[in-house]
Amino acid sequence: MSQQTVLLVEDNPRDVRLTQRAFKQAQLTHELRVVRDGDEALAYLNREGMYQDTTESPRPNVILLDLNLPRMGGHEVLRRVKQDPRFQHIPIIVLTTSGRSDDVRLAYEHGANAYLLKPVEFTRFTEVVEQLGKFWLETVELPPTV
Repeated sequence: MSQQTVLLVEDNPRDVRLTQRAFKQAQLTHELRVVRDGDEALAYLNREGMYQDTTESPRPNVILLDLNLPRMGGHEVLRRVKQDPRFQHIPIIVLTTSGRSDDVRLAYEHGANAYLLKPVEFTRFTEVVEQLGKFWLETVELPPTV
């Protein structure tokens, strides 16, 4: 089985580093690819611009999506990805600081597979990432990437 790829859509450099550290701490060996906003996420999925090389930009098995993004927000990314037949099978886990009920409801309406609040404490964040990784990347059977 080839290595699983996780696409992290996150604009905050601190949260990117935190997620990278949490993956390492949780001993998740999955390849973590990072894009900084919604436009970049769609370019990555569509293999446009700097993401044309499939070796450098493998199709993700799972997407971790922040909602608070510059340019195109997370809700719009979620809606567009889940409406595209090429990508709608990719699980999208919203990983955000927003616990607003409207954000939660809208995310699930647009097809989110899970909605997780980012814990502030690193130890707890690592636990959440480890559980997320174990379930979405090691336990469930994901559809093959194309």
